[in-house]
Amino acid sequence: MKQIVLIASAALFFLTAPGSKAENWPCWRGPRGDGSSLETSVPVRWSDTDNVLWKTAISGKGHSSPIVWGDRIFVTTAISGGGDETFRSGLYGDVD
Repeated sequence: MKQIVLIASAALFFLTAPGSKAENWPCWRGPRGDGSSLETSVPVRWSDTDNVLWKTAISGKGHSSPIVWGDRIFVTTAISGGGDETFRSGLYGDVD
């Protein structure tokens, strides 16, 4: 239950993040599934300070693409419920 509360708290933070009206990014590789965007005048370079409006630490193991919808950003993270912090890849965590 603690993990759900933590994830929900992180999601709530991102739901209130300010943004501009831009093309939604509903899934990995974007709205057309090819990684392209119809937006113009977007940054093409980033650093720890250049073209960064905000950033925050997120607990757990991130392994998904963020979703951008309107002025909201959705992210996911994996937090071990059993104290085992080892990430196991594969559909059922059975791949070493």
